[in-house]
Amino acid sequence: MKRIFISAGHSAGSGAKDKGVPPTPFSKGKSEGELTLELRDRIVEDLKRFGIHAQTDLNKNALVETLAWIKNVFKSDKDSILIDIHFNAFNKVANGVEVIVPTGASKKETDIAKKIVDLLSGLGFKNRGVKGEHQTARKRLGWMRPIGHNILIEVCFMDNEADMNLYFTNIDIISKRITQAITTNWDN
Repeated sequence: MKRIFISAGHSAGSGAKDKGVPPTPFSKGKSEGELTLELRDRIVEDLKRFGIHAQTDLNKNALVETLAWIKNVFKSDKDSILIDIHFNAFNKVANGVEVIVPTGASKKETDIAKKIVDLLSGLGFKNRGVKGEHQTARKRLGWMRPIGHNILIEVCFMDNEADMNLYFTNIDIISKRITQAITTNWDN
């Protein structure tokens, strides 16, 4: 049974805000968790228009609780799509969109990730590419462990003024383009 799960990364209050990067003037005072919740909910609504019901995390759950729930509920759904939404933060200069997939990603994971990166960079975000989890600072991500097609989107840099201007100007289009990447690969 194919299903989709979309997580709002750090919605339980962790993330860039709690790692010394508070909401910036560029993020309109919103934390990473608040930004991810807003975008996740828009994507869920857009998917409904295609008749696709997306399951979501509880906004209060920490990642470990969300992963435990996914592993229990999606334990045999190898065709399901699991997406985690995040925003990067670094030095106010770094910018762009990137999508993380597991090391040894499936064709579907790679296809969806590439479509997201290409569609969002078409709005003016720097295309930082599709990266394997081994290319991240942590080298191994919990999100990449559940059964299914695992994708982590780093939408843009919340501490970069140009990125956040692009984000807020295009939030509806960003949601629709992520939805397009999912629905284009839904039946593949």
